[in-house]
Amino acid sequence: ISSNFVAGNVETAGKYSKKLIVGFAGTDITPFTLTKVSVSDGSNLSVSYSEEELETLGFNTNPSDGKKCNGYLMPQQGSIGWDTSNLLVTATVRLQDGKVITVTQKVTPVNN
Repeated sequence: ISSNFVAGNVETAGKYSKKLIVGFAGTDITPFTLTKVSVSDGSNLSVSYSEEELETLGFNTNPSDGKKCNGYLMPQQGSIGWDTSNLLVTATVRLQDGKVITVTQKVTPVNN
């Protein structure tokens, strides 16, 4: 499952990303539920999203039958964007058998 987890920059300005795309590249794996996503960036901004918040943002937290489990995360209101100099995205996943795992992706910094 960790090899399928992706996180990347969208709409960048300088070293800042205006939004992140987060999700799983393929859902042809054991059924799972995305229960939490946490983001920490180079400016020490740290944000966590619950399963319910992710669903509100349009994530399919229980992908099956080839449906995608991805969506976009926006920086906090008033922020100039996610600082990509040290940007980490972590997903907490509950597998069908009840086992809980976390996967982390370091987002590639934006070059000026």
